[in-house]
Amino acid sequence: MVVETGFPWKPQPLPDPRDYTRKLSLEESMTAFGYPLSQQGQVDFLRQLIQIVKETPGGKGTGVLYWAPEHIPIKNWAGPEEPDAADWYPRALFDDDGEMTLGMEAFED
Repeated sequence: MVVETGFPWKPQPLPDPRDYTRKLSLEESMTAFGYPLSQQGQVDFLRQLIQIVKETPGGKGTGVLYWAPEHIPIKNWAGPEEPDAADWYPRALFDDDGEMTLGMEAFED
């Protein structure tokens, strides 16, 4: 079983604008594992991952657990900052407006 997987449907925001190494990395490639950082890239990554698990020899591939599919930023949040929140939310299966991304289609079968 693959657990805690995720894939960004858009480039992740930089936590610090002075982080030039990460900025150059995103600007140069705009891909992860050969998939574009987009909704189409998200669904393509997930479909391939799910297919690999299904093809595990002996039928031992039991499933894929997407980590925090609902993790979207809360507007006007007055609570303590979550340092990892900005890094994680582009990997959710919902966009900034709470609409499902294409990534959700990977789980239809």
